[in-house]
Amino acid sequence: TVTDHIYNYTSTGPIYTYTATGHIYTYTATGHIYKYTATNPTYNYTAIGHIYTYTATGPIYTYTATGPIYTYTATGHIYTYTATGHIYTYTATGHIYTYTAIGHIYTYTATGHIYNYTALGHIYTYTATGPIYTYTATGPIYTYTAIGHIYTYTATGPIYTYTAIGHIYTYTATGHIYTYTATGPIYTYTSTVPIYTYTATVPNYTYTATGHIYTYTATGPIYKHTATGHIYNYTATGHIYNYASLVATGLIGSTNEWETLPHSI
Repeated sequence: TVTDHIYNYTSTGPIYTYTATGHIYTYTATGHIYKYTATNPTYNYTAIGHIYTYTATGPIYTYTATGPIYTYTATGHIYTYTATGHIYTYTATGHIYTYTAIGHIYTYTATGHIYNYTALGHIYTYTATGPIYTYTATGPIYTYTAIGHIYTYTATGPIYTYTAIGHIYTYTATGHIYTYTATGPIYTYTSTVPIYTYTATVPNYTYTATGHIYTYTATGPIYKHTATGHIYNYTATGHIYNYASLVATGLIGSTNEWETLPHSI
């Protein structure tokens, strides 16, 4: 237990309980960490071994972990977070400026702003209630839920469940999307692979899909919709200004988007 500032701390063996109430400038651990608690800012934290419980209530400027992380909780700002191993539970209630994960992420929850989030591995559960400015994932995403604004979201792997209640300005997916639901305006959405279920209850300004679309439902205005793949069910109750699927290479099984005028095809 340390109640004063820590400038350089290095450990090569297991750490069972570590508590610091002062500033931590450099912390490096190459062994297992069973419990780590910090109530003040952490400037540099590096762990190469397993981390079982990590809790920080102050700002975290640099955090790097190359081993599995079982429980991580932060209530302050996080400026740089990098993990190359598995992350089982991650919770942040403050701003997150840069988050990068190369391994599997099983549970990630953030209630504050997220400025940069990048994941190269699988993401099983991700929940965010604050704005997300940049989110990039190259691995499958099984459950993703966001209640705040999403400005840029890019995924190259399959997405099984995605739900957003706030504005989505840019969303790009090159992998399969099985369920996507949005209740806020969507300004740009692009997908190059099949979409099985897509539901939007507010305006869609730009939607482009080059893969199969099995179910698409929108209750708000749609200003531009372009699809080059098969579309089996499409329903829209709002205005549609540009819709190119009928003259494209896709097949429409059932649609009633022209019931509400005006529209342009």
